[in-house]
Parts: sequence; C-alpha cells; structure tokens
Amino acid sequence: MKKLLLLLFVLILIIPLQGEFQSDNVYIDIPSANVLPNGRFEISISAGFPTDNTILNKPDYDIYFTYGLLSKLDIRLSMFTLSDWVIDLNYNIVNETKNVPALAVGLFDVTYRKYISSGGGGSETNTGFPDENYGDQRAIENASLYFVMTKSFSDIIKFNLGIGRGRFIGMSGISHYFNYSAFSNDWRNADPNMLLGFFIGGMIRLFPKTYFIAEFDGRDANAGIRYFNKYFSIGLAGTHLEAYTAPDNPQISARYYANITVNSSMLEKPQKPIIRYFTLNGKILDRATMKPIADGYVFLPDISENKYKVDEYGRFKLKFRKGEYWLKGLAPGYYWQKQKIIVDENTGEITFLLKKKVKKVKKIIKKQEPEIIKKAPVVKKKTIPAVKKKTTIKKKKTTPKVSISKLYAEGMKAYLKGDYKRAINRFAKVKRINPNYKNVQKYYRQAKRRLKALGG
Repeated sequence: MKKLLLLLFVLILIIPLQGEFQSDNVYIDIPSANVLPNGRFEISISAGFPTDNTILNKPDYDIYFTYGLLSKLDIRLSMFTLSDWVIDLNYNIVNETKNVPALAVGLFDVTYRKYISSGGGGSETNTGFPDENYGDQRAIENASLYFVMTKSFSDIIKFNLGIGRGRFIGMSGISHYFNYSAFSNDWRNADPNMLLGFFIGGMIRLFPKTYFIAEFDGRDANAGIRYFNKYFSIGLAGTHLEAYTAPDNPQISARYYANITVNSSMLEKPQKPIIRYFTLNGKILDRATMKPIADGYVFLPDISENKYKVDEYGRFKLKFRKGEYWLKGLAPGYYWQKQKIIVDENTGEITFLLKKKVKKVKKIIKKQEPEIIKKAPVVKKKTIPAVKKKTTIKKKKTTPKVSISKLYAEGMKAYLKGDYKRAINRFAKVKRINPNYKNVQKYYRQAKRRLKALGG
C-alpha cells in the first residue's frame, strides 16, 4: 500500500513535465517491436507547447496507460482530450535474439473518431493540429495498422523500421517521399487511404541510461533525449521539426514536449532469475572407420560421474547452462577422449573420434623335454684268477664326472619354473663345457633378461 501511494505521489508531482512519448516501448511517436513483461503497467503523461502560432497551435496534454499481457501484447489506453480516447494494440511476433530482430504487428488509434491525433479528434480533415490538415489528402487515422522491426546492437544503438497506414501517411512536400505516392507525378491527388508509408527511428546511447532519439513517423521529423531508469523514464523532444523547412507556412509549427513514464516494477515482488539452458548435440565415432559406436557414453569428469549413453547411432543430447565444461567420451575397447566445450547461444555439435585398443599377443614358449642319453651297456671281461699276492693298494681320489645333458636338463627345468638364477647357473656350466651345445646360448640370454626384468 505504501508503494502504491508513493507511485501516485510521484505522478502528481511530475504532471507539469510531460511529453509526447507514449510508453517506454515507443520512441517518440513511432512504435517499437518490444512489449512489457506480463502484468506490468506504465503510466505516462505528456505536455507539448508550440514554438509559434499559438493561436492556431495550442498547448497539448496527454495521458497514457499501458498494460503488458503474457509478455506478448501491449494494450494502451490514451486520453488526448476529455472526449478523445483511443486504444493501441502492439503484438510481439518474434523476440529479438543475437542475429534476429524483434518483429511486431499492431493497431494505433482504435476509436470512434475518423481523424485523431494528440491534438484531438473528429470527422473533418481539419481536426487536431493545423499542420496535420492536408485538406482532402489527409489519411484516416482510425485503426492505423502497422508492422515494425526493432534491433539492438550491444545496448549502444537501437534501430527501428516499420510500415503502416493511416497516421503513418503524410501528404506534404517532404513526407510524401516516405510512401508510394513518391512514384507518382500527380501525388497530390493520390488517395492517402490506399497508401502505405514507411517510418524509421534510431537511438544511440550518449551517457549511461541516456539516449539520443531521432525518427520520422511518416509525417513529421522528431528528435529528443530520454533517460531510462528501472522504475521510470524522462524525455525531452522536439516534434514537427520539418516546420523549420517551411517558415512561410502559418499552419506549421514545431512543438516541444516533456514526458515522464512510471512503471509498476516498484510494486512487483522480486522474481527468481530465469535459468536458461542450451542444448549440446554430439556423437561418438570410431576414428578409423568413422562408424558410430553404439555402446559409447559421455560424462562430465569435473562435475559428476553420471554416465550418459549414446543411442544406436552413437548420438547423444545434453542440456547445459551457459559456461565452459570438460566432457569425456568413452567406449569399451577404445581409448577415452576429453574435450573442452563452450555452451552458449552458438553451441553446435561435438564429435568424439575414439581410437580402438590393439590386443597384445603373448608368445607361448613350449616346454622342451630334456634329451636323455642312453648309456652303452658295460661288457664284463672274463678274467683268469691270479695268484693273490699280499700287496697294499692305495686308493686314488677321483673327481666325479659331470653330465652335460644333466646340467642342461636341470637348467631347462629351472627356467620353466621361473627359477632364473638356478637356470643361469646351469647354462653357464654347460657353456664352459660346450658353448655350442643345443640352445644353451639362447636360453642363457633369455634367463638373464627375465631375471633383470624382475629386478634380480
């Protein structure tokens, strides 16, 4: 309740300062493709004064009330005089994006009056300000249909371009160049109700939240400055500036306006920020064949271990908030791959090309049976018994003979059991006796290599 009283108090204080601006979504006298958020409303009050010819051109006071519906439609009720009221409708077709301008369609001045302007309305062509009277050539302003396009560039420059009928048709020496009559030599006799006129405007930021505005509304040239705040805007503008090019015409007079627009955002409860998500499409392919890997999956290693499987065509689709992420692609039997992704309005598709793992083939060494050497049978010689003599026989110490085959067999046995130290010992003895014996050199080297690999 306190905020509502504060809003009404501010409006009462600023009534003497108003101008021709109808809303924050209107430049000076032309519409834009922007609309208010759902449920928000604006109250705007304008006051305009002519620079001369005050007998013909009297001061002008207007009040506007605009309401936003579903964030797609603006409904505006305007009071020009106590007996002249109009309704304006502005429907947003397309919202503005980085590469696409906003687009809207609307109706201005829906009323029971045939001719209507901020100077008043009536059924005669001389209704309103004198410089709007073109005789029989004045277009009927009631229900002026229009299409408009609006584009912003980094919040520094805003551009507005539209086409419409009725109030956007001018039949003076300058304004007729902005409608189809410009292609006719007999344009003064053209029916303005059958014409479509162009209107154009632009805003450029001079200071923080302060913009210079220039426009041509199909009839008049207007320019001014406007300060925008979260809760209100204040504007000063000069309209009908084409009067300076026709100083001898007593009907034409430039007008200066002051305006303030207050919106209802101070009455609204703070809304939770809308979190926007962006879709990332991707696929996992075999690097060699470029065929999809149907059993692959991806996950975010820096965020969670949740795995997201691909479909039968190796494709996946994930949604992210705006930002930078690391994404990991894996598949059984393949080396994994990690990629950095930047998620925003321009996010495209990501592809993982995985390299297949190669299976290592282990060499199998067949056990070799040690060679068995058959000993020749010992033939005992027949001896003739001799006469025993009592003699003392000294026993000689003999060195036992070493069997090379036995040493080799012991070395192979130890080698196959993994006792490489014993195998090296036995093979070394065989080498000393016969370096060329069977495969002793080969297994000797292999035993040393394996012992070294084991840290021995």
